[in-house]
Amino acid sequence: MKNNCGTRCGAVFYHALPYPYASICILELISSIVLLVMLTRSRNLLDEDATTTPITTPGETTLTTTSRKSITTTTPTSSEIIVKVIIAYSIALAGSIIPVFTGIILFFSIFTCCVCLRKNECRRPFLRFVSLNCNCPCYIPRPKLRFAIRIGFHLFCIALRVVGIIMFRILSDEAPEGRSILQILLFVTAVCLIFPFLTILLDVYHYRVWWAYQPIIDIPPDIARKAFSKKHKRFIPYVLTERFRTDAIGNRKCKYEDACQKRQLDHVVIFHSSKHQPQPRWSEEYSIYIGFHRTKPEAAYSIAKSDFAPSSKGMLGPGAYFARSTDATLSKIGKSDQTGAWFVAEISMGKVFMVNEHSIRKYPNNKRFDANLERFVRNGDWSTEYDTCYFKHHTESKDEFCIKDPANQILRWVVVIEEPYDKKLDLYGLANELDRGSFSCC
Repeated sequence: MKNNCGTRCGAVFYHALPYPYASICILELISSIVLLVMLTRSRNLLDEDATTTPITTPGETTLTTTSRKSITTTTPTSSEIIVKVIIAYSIALAGSIIPVFTGIILFFSIFTCCVCLRKNECRRPFLRFVSLNCNCPCYIPRPKLRFAIRIGFHLFCIALRVVGIIMFRILSDEAPEGRSILQILLFVTAVCLIFPFLTILLDVYHYRVWWAYQPIIDIPPDIARKAFSKKHKRFIPYVLTERFRTDAIGNRKCKYEDACQKRQLDHVVIFHSSKHQPQPRWSEEYSIYIGFHRTKPEAAYSIAKSDFAPSSKGMLGPGAYFARSTDATLSKIGKSDQTGAWFVAEISMGKVFMVNEHSIRKYPNNKRFDANLERFVRNGDWSTEYDTCYFKHHTESKDEFCIKDPANQILRWVVVIEEPYDKKLDLYGLANELDRGSFSCC
């Protein structure tokens, strides 16, 4: 897939993401200042009205010169309304406190901003700060969790602003003398609702670049135009895989390590793709098994848009071959030229023919070697009665298996295109986005 105009425009927009984030922060700051000015004016109006109009508290009586009758009123005092207005303003402001704080820093550091954007060693930390996408250990720098945290935070901010709008609406009815100012407060707060929604849209785009990932590789146009197979779950950027994870709190490996029970493909790719553990060696209790298959990037893209095609030959006969980890696929004989991409797939094993290494490989002094069994396996004669041939190696990590019917036995898969074959990593700057910068949290 060649870099067309749309791809380059997408890369430019992705690199420019911090700027709309920063613009929203500045607009939030301006709107908060407007709210503060309106709050001050509404308080002054209510204070003036309190000095010229006799107000009685609930249950209190007022005597006039023309009539000595007792009159009971339940109208709130101006001081009570002022307190409620301040509470409503505080709630509305709490919904934008983070972007307002960021906007204040941006406003008072224009010169520093320009310097940071020009210096490479400062640019990434500054843009992460503006985007609120820092790599602090307490803020896990991985797309799925980060996206969930940010969306939850923005929804909470929206809820606070809605509460503020409702309070301003109620107060405008309770205080007719300050209704015009209170309605302006209500209107400005309502308009400010657009800012968290815009931020959510930017977050969704940022998330989709990572989690609805589309690699950029050179493939024929006829393949590029095809729709993806229903079995294709997603591509995952290479930089999210286990090899790039460290022991840092924000980027730690799976806390369960080899005792992990999760078998979701995403989790396997990100946390357990290199080693054959924690998935146990196949046994009768595993009707669904996780398999790894390595191939060339162009072939991987073609498979993702169609299906696996069984090979015509192999140690276990014709079929589609899978190993128990990415390391095992590299160590397989005859696979050294099939590099650049790998699949992690859920496979329905069906009826399995288990074969031991010593029974079909001829070693010196190997008394268990069976020439007839070797021919039976290598010719694929097992496929007349079985769905899968599982090769049990004396080193467990090197186990592999062959399935005779990929179209029906492979249920779904996730694909990883390795660097440098995937051009999008460098074009979008994803290869270095999760690296730590000069500043420890950024």
